[in-house]
Amino acid sequence: MWRMAFAVLWGLASVSAVFPQSQMSSGDIKGTVTDAQGGTLAGTTIRLKNTETGLTKQSVADSSGDWHFFAVPPGPYEVRAEQPGFVTVTRVPIHVTVGATVDVDFRLEVAGASSEVLVQADSPIIEIEKTQQSDTITSERIDNLPINQRNFLDFTLLTSGVTDSAGLNTFGLPQAPLQTFRSSDKMDDPTA
Repeated sequence: MWRMAFAVLWGLASVSAVFPQSQMSSGDIKGTVTDAQGGTLAGTTIRLKNTETGLTKQSVADSSGDWHFFAVPPGPYEVRAEQPGFVTVTRVPIHVTVGATVDVDFRLEVAGASSEVLVQADSPIIEIEKTQQSDTITSERIDNLPINQRNFLDFTLLTSGVTDSAGLNTFGLPQAPLQTFRSSDKMDDPTA
């Protein structure tokens, strides 16, 4: 009995320790597919292709026109929406960074003289869906920033909300030390 309980607890602890690591090394891409009048297009095929590695994934929009790719490795992507009777739309470049959720919405026109539309635009920088903090420190940022020591981990301190292990934050305001009172201390006694 105890062995079984231990095995179950060990298994749950192993899964919970691995799952957060998988979220920290990838991002998500999601969106909605609508027609020209704003109606949802269920069943639209969404194709995702990493333009550097050639990795491809495919998804289908649900009844509300929503689609989602989870755990996408960081990099540049091409996202294509295809629906019979509608113009195929391709969005490039879509940049995925660690911990980011990128919104890519499609508005498909009824097929006519043109059969494909290519949209080249950058994705928005502000992410309104997540409350976690994450940042990607690119080689361009490293080349353009000075460093006092040879410790590459100092660059992580440039991310908002990150402090070193000693709790020193050079960008914050000085904090007064906490005062503690024991029950034997008298608050009215000036000698205490």
